[in-house]
Amino acid sequence: MYFKLEPTTRYHSTGSARPGTESWHRDAFPTLREDRMRRFASGMTLVPLVAAAALATGCSDSPVSPVHGPPPSTASVTAARAASGTMAGMPAKWVYRVNLMPLNHSGVHGTATVSVAKGELTVVLNAVGEVPGEVHAQHIHGFTDGTDGQCPPPGYDGGDGDGVLTFAEAAPYFGPVQQALTPFPMPTNQGGAISYKESFPVDGLAFSPTELSLKSIVLHGAYVSGDYVPSLPVACGTLEPVN
Repeated sequence: MYFKLEPTTRYHSTGSARPGTESWHRDAFPTLREDRMRRFASGMTLVPLVAAAALATGCSDSPVSPVHGPPPSTASVTAARAASGTMAGMPAKWVYRVNLMPLNHSGVHGTATVSVAKGELTVVLNAVGEVPGEVHAQHIHGFTDGTDGQCPPPGYDGGDGDGVLTFAEAAPYFGPVQQALTPFPMPTNQGGAISYKESFPVDGLAFSPTELSLKSIVLHGAYVSGDYVPSLPVACGTLEPVN
């Protein structure tokens, strides 16, 4: 009944498999826009019924309660102001580094650099240990209320003792999806290595660039009991400012 996750990219059950797995679609990872989206639902689990609901709606009404509450006050500027460079003291280029560490004993690890300049957010990401031949979703996660998003502790399984940290169990740490880092990569080598670079217009983001130090990058996708689970968190890292 419990799952044993080996420190590889493929996982096997030591007992009966958990009933069912989910079907994946981009909408299974709820996105968050400031003008129209409520807090991320904690209802994404690895069962077909809930997965079908997630595919149909993309989000439910149940909010995520962050592990760490927001600070007493949060200074915020709009993405438009940041993009136009009108914020006093704003550097010409913001740079953040990300150290991606394994979740779910996946062995996935890597680094990323996030920079903001000339109205664009650019992500350069390199990682190893992902499942070859499978598409791996990757996102910037965070909250909208000033909560400092964090990564779950290493080895954390949601506290239920089943050895698996699901998307719903991890979401209170790093928050809902705020920017999908598309196109999602698919490693083709045996080491599961990916090399990714893409830019996104700042004025299309769900958050201000001034809030990037509160965000995390999360990589997804691994096997559980012989079935590929695209939503499973496999690596996470917080954005740390360089300048």
